[in-house]
Amino acid sequence: MSIPTELRLRIYEQLFLEPRPYKLAHPENRILKGKRTSIFRVNRRIHDEATSVFYGYPKFTIEVGPEEVFMMGDFWDWNYFKNLVKEKPQLEKSAVSPYRPIALLGAPKHPLLKCTTIDVPMGKINFSKMRSFHVLINLERPRKKIHIGSTDLSQDKETKGSFYMVADNVQKLESLLKLVQPNIHNLSVSVRVQHGFCSELGDVLGFSVNALRWLSGLQFVTNASIETVEWGSGWDTLRSSDYITDISSSRQTLVPLKGSQVSNDDMPMYDLFLKELDLWKTLVTSTGGRASTSTIMLAFSKLENLLWVFQAAKVRQFRDDENTLPDFIYRARNALHEGDLKGLNAICREAVKLWSDHIVEENNLKLCAWGEFIALDALSATRPSTTLDELLDAMSEIGISESIIPDLQG
Repeated sequence: MSIPTELRLRIYEQLFLEPRPYKLAHPENRILKGKRTSIFRVNRRIHDEATSVFYGYPKFTIEVGPEEVFMMGDFWDWNYFKNLVKEKPQLEKSAVSPYRPIALLGAPKHPLLKCTTIDVPMGKINFSKMRSFHVLINLERPRKKIHIGSTDLSQDKETKGSFYMVADNVQKLESLLKLVQPNIHNLSVSVRVQHGFCSELGDVLGFSVNALRWLSGLQFVTNASIETVEWGSGWDTLRSSDYITDISSSRQTLVPLKGSQVSNDDMPMYDLFLKELDLWKTLVTSTGGRASTSTIMLAFSKLENLLWVFQAAKVRQFRDDENTLPDFIYRARNALHEGDLKGLNAICREAVKLWSDHIVEENNLKLCAWGEFIALDALSATRPSTTLDELLDAMSEIGISESIIPDLQG
């Protein structure tokens, strides 16, 4: 350990990053990689320094779809063809915090609300040492047709349901990317919209922008770019052989724009789309001085938390009808997609009324739900209540009982 840190880092670079004059067969490549990574086991200090080089220099591609997340690195032919999306247990009570007694760990058995997490193979500590990412977002229909009971969803609802499944996975990915310390150096994003997903240019542009919205909570990214936005079929993917891809290859490249892919009539809409992309890059490369999420994203997050609280508390309507929570969240996501803050507030008040009609007498739960409710109402109400009396009057007008107010003296 007498060698200066700078020289040790150069040694690690030579060990892991030296160019290979020829490509080894995959099994031999793994053996050679294993011999080199044995240095990780020397001691804790060398482990931390060496892994920072090993994971920090390659660029990792993460492909996100409605049902799966795949990952690969550009060194050592590192491919991980196992789906990183894992199902989690159902809702459970949590003793971690008395003011947030519900662990949001699950969902009812519903095709649009799967209880999942992303399990990165190298662990979150090593993931946090990565510096360069390419995120590939695939907007496509799930391979298995979505249906509830015996009734298939309409085409529009199936498309939106598939989009929300992708959005859930992108949101989980964003939470992982926030672990990167001190910051992400390079982040590029590609969006692929399958022909069968939507058929209108306006929908393609709208869904692409909204997919990026779920990565807009990132900050301090040194270099951010939108590499491509494509609309078509026949792409190569990171998926293993059991996935079926389109045989035909036909696509339009919208970013960067090639030829006459966009008509003159559609150019104003396309120019607005480009401004949205520039805004996304500005947000993720910002170095402070802004909220991590927009008002409507924050309001949606609080509404989603509130709905999960009601589900876990077994509010009667949520308990008796398994579609209550999915329907509320579906409507909330539509309001978010349309930028309808007033709609989010209406959904919030409707759900709170169901709770007040059949309230569960549990003070800790009431503290949590009450806090989410008043914060959400302040964010989304047309005329936010400035005093408790005003809020109580507004609650009374729509039939919400005052019994939802927690007993702070208890």
